[in-house]
Amino acid sequence: MFNADDLKKKFLNDIETARSESQLSEVWKTYLSKNGSVQGLMNGIKEVAKEEKKAYGQFVNDVKNWVQEKYDEKKKEIEALEPVSYTHLRAHETP
Repeated sequence: MFNADDLKKKFLNDIETARSESQLSEVWKTYLSKNGSVQGLMNGIKEVAKEEKKAYGQFVNDVKNWVQEKYDEKKKEIEALEPVSYTHLRAHETP
């Protein structure tokens, strides 16, 4: 079963070091995709005692929401930093 504290630490390190959309895409694959670490936490519910499943499920949802929020913040930050090309807008102009 995955350890949520370790996941958060690794995620924070990876998200902090992501400097481009391609690096951010790798972060998404590692943590938020169908085969990512957050899904691994969700799959861990099978190992939890029946009376603890509700609390565990809520905990995992909180972790997922936190990871998604940090990812979205970083995505906006990277999108704001990457230069925008306006070349395609000027293609129709003639000299």
